[in-house]
Amino acid sequence: MKKSIIGVSIVIVGIVFIIATLIVGKNDKEGMLKIISDNADLQVKDFHYTEVGDSEVVWEINADTAQYFRSESRAAFKNVRVKLITSDGKIYFMTGDAGRLNTETKDIEVHGNVVVTSDSNDRFESDDISYLYRDKRIFTDSPVAMENQGIRVKGKGLSISIKDNRLALLSNVKATILNW
Repeated sequence: MKKSIIGVSIVIVGIVFIIATLIVGKNDKEGMLKIISDNADLQVKDFHYTEVGDSEVVWEINADTAQYFRSESRAAFKNVRVKLITSDGKIYFMTGDAGRLNTETKDIEVHGNVVVTSDSNDRFESDDISYLYRDKRIFTDSPVAMENQGIRVKGKGLSISIKDNRLALLSNVKATILNW
């Protein structure tokens, strides 16, 4: 009798395991966390990360997918959105097609159709923009377009110092006053 109860229990557990595996397999496309081996140590869908270890700037990264490469100390993102919040309450948003985070230095690079906006309605567009964690600086050496409250400025290179609250377009600067 005991052997038959144990046997039936094992069969029931096996059936439940098979059904659960089939259900999880069907919902895998909708899963909240997906781990895939694709030359990366870890790949995650619908990625969200918040860095709160710095008193001057808190930042968040959201991406459609993130891959972590442990040996290179980096993470790579697709359709990345970065939010930087300064200690004095200023907010900067950076979006782009792809991005990278150096997990040791905490530097962030965003590439492809990059747009940076601020809570004071500044808007910057470029092919690539980086955030240097140590310097608290957003920068690029690429061509950049800036627009804010009736003025459009184009140039090559951009530096925004979050520490000093300073913005500079570095060369070939041309400005257009809108609605004048």
